[in-house]
Amino acid sequence: MTTILSRSAQGAWNHLAGCINPFNPHLHTFLSMPPTTLAPLQVAIVQQEVLRQAQMLSYIDGFWALGGVFVITTGILLIAKKF
Repeated sequence: MTTILSRSAQGAWNHLAGCINPFNPHLHTFLSMPPTTLAPLQVAIVQQEVLRQAQMLSYIDGFWALGGVFVITTGILLIAKKF
């Protein structure tokens, strides 16, 4: 599970960070909210938000993986019970 979370978080980080560019109007809207007046503070806030979203996406992928393992294991147990 740790490997799934780590790899998924890195992939999500790369995907989300690729969407951050000066031409993205949503970035300007996000940064226009107070109290983001200093440039280093704005970068830190964006970085923190990207990290939070990447971690959330990795947990969603982890739950899907565990759900798949549960379904497969349940199927195997039901088949094995008949023999």
